[in-house]
Amino acid sequence: MKLLLNQPSGGELAVLGAGNASDLDLALLARHFTKVHLFDLDGDALERARAREPESVRERLVLHGNVDLSGLMAELDAWGDAFPAPGELGRAAVATARELVRRLGGPFQVVLSACVLSQLGAPFRRAWVAPASTWANVLSAITAVHLASLSSLVAPGGHGALIFDARSSNERYGTDPEKLRAELESPGLAARVRSARLSEPWHWDLGNGAQLVYALEFEHA
Repeated sequence: MKLLLNQPSGGELAVLGAGNASDLDLALLARHFTKVHLFDLDGDALERARAREPESVRERLVLHGNVDLSGLMAELDAWGDAFPAPGELGRAAVATARELVRRLGGPFQVVLSACVLSQLGAPFRRAWVAPASTWANVLSAITAVHLASLSSLVAPGGHGALIFDARSSNERYGTDPEKLRAELESPGLAARVRSARLSEPWHWDLGNGAQLVYALEFEHA
């Protein structure tokens, strides 16, 4: 919330992976931004988040439910039978990112990815038993799609932020902060990304577990 409220007021905010918005103060955000767009696979969770707010807040919330932010869930069955070679996987990631950006709309003055990156691979982990090399390729493709779509959704001169868990007490999957920053600054994204920077980490107590969380922020070039 501090990160979001540090941005200039006005304009539209997009939150990727908003879920039930329990970690967002929607009333404050609705006063700070003209519109607050909430994206998530779980449309019912978004509806519950909006329903608990007063009408003055609800009228500024725009819900986008049933959105696969990985863009790759449609490949679950096909890839489970025959996982693509790296070249084909790379081409699929590029095409997926472009289609996802088209579907999500925008651009938005501020775009926040709200601790969703580590969750995007969950449908694949539930559906498959696969070797470590396959998981590495899947997660790499998901990360590439997410960074490309996040950076493309930010309006020129706007602000993007990726909140992500580097370590979790409940998951054996984590994200290397410096590696993620390097990917955001890669040649394919450099035309859109300026001043990528990592925050200091903070500890997020989830009640039934804990996460070590970072913010990776940038401006649209």
